[in-house]
Amino acid sequence: METTLHFKWQNAYIWILFMIIVQFIALFLAKDAGKRAVDTSWYGKKEKTLMFWNFLFQFLLIGVSFFVPVHYGRSWLFATGTLLYILSFAGFVAAFHAYGTTPLNETVTRGVYRISRNPQYFFYNMSLVAVFLMTGCSLWILLPSALFIIAAHLIILCEEKYCERTYGENYVGYKKRTPRYFLFF
Repeated sequence: METTLHFKWQNAYIWILFMIIVQFIALFLAKDAGKRAVDTSWYGKKEKTLMFWNFLFQFLLIGVSFFVPVHYGRSWLFATGTLLYILSFAGFVAAFHAYGTTPLNETVTRGVYRISRNPQYFFYNMSLVAVFLMTGCSLWILLPSALFIIAAHLIILCEEKYCERTYGENYVGYKKRTPRYFLFF
């Protein structure tokens, strides 16, 4: 399917912004966990640089998504993307629930955190793949999504080092028994 860029109210941005809004609502509802999630006091120069690129790629993705149409209809790409989006949304909400209900001084290991050390990232990134499919595989969505996912992975590597320092052996043990990305490594 060919994608021409033009703004419409039902374009891809709706699906991307919805996941971001859910994230902010979850962080607002679990105020202490929200403070923990946005605490960047431990960031060094490397982490700040990575976060800059992460935000830049996400803003690029959001900006472009205002002009990329979703191909609503009966195509297998739209159907597959919609199913994947629903699954990613459910997993995203479950991840925030587990994160928000874990005491601040503990490693988050309940709920979907039992099967993934980074389910929030995993399910958010899965939603980007879903939107990519829903747009008929638009390269306008693929490129900034891929750059965002790479930047997020590099941030995750830094966050895991921070968690090792903060939670010690408890986190190291958790890391040994739980894959980083769901069923993947």
